[in-house]
Amino acid sequence: MSLELEYVVPVVVAAVAFAAIFGLLATRDARRQAVGVGVIGVLCALALSFVASFLDALRCDESCNENLVPSARTPGWHNTIHAWQWDAQLALALAALAAVLIASVLVGVRRGRAATGVAALAAGCAIAWAVLVAS
Repeated sequence: MSLELEYVVPVVVAAVAFAAIFGLLATRDARRQAVGVGVIGVLCALALSFVASFLDALRCDESCNENLVPSARTPGWHNTIHAWQWDAQLALALAALAAVLIASVLVGVRRGRAATGVAALAAGCAIAWAVLVAS
């Protein structure tokens, strides 16, 4: 149940664009615009967390390698029900959501540089999630 590369590229582009635009607005004292971008970032991070939760809930079920004869098993963590990557992809998505929320709050209290760093962390978590799920 891996995501194809064509679905991962938009996540990476959106994460980088969010961090760049949010950081630019947060450090330029354009607080209202930065909060608006932060709200959009929160909605995107919520969607990412929903997809990660959905992937975690569906894992591999009856197609898992543990349920197949050795000759029918396929490589990859997507086919192993107890692979650590299932928990890691969910943790990365939730970390991205938490970081976006924190960045939005930091902009609200006029901590632009700190908000920029936390937004970059959120983008990094989203990109790491996309790379992990595509692997």
